[in-house]
Amino acid sequence: MVGLGASAGGLEALEQFLRQVPAGCGMAFVIIQHLDPTHKGIMAELL
Repeated sequence: MVGLGASAGGLEALEQFLRQVPAGCGMAFVIIQHLDPTHKGIMAELL
């Protein structure tokens, strides 16, 4: 299991990282995003 965290500005970096992970790598990822409580997140749409 791999934990990844980023602020709202780190989504592009997360995307770049995940694109480099080979399919079938056998790893599970937990992604945590820090947002201002008044900010609408778009993580679900991006995934």
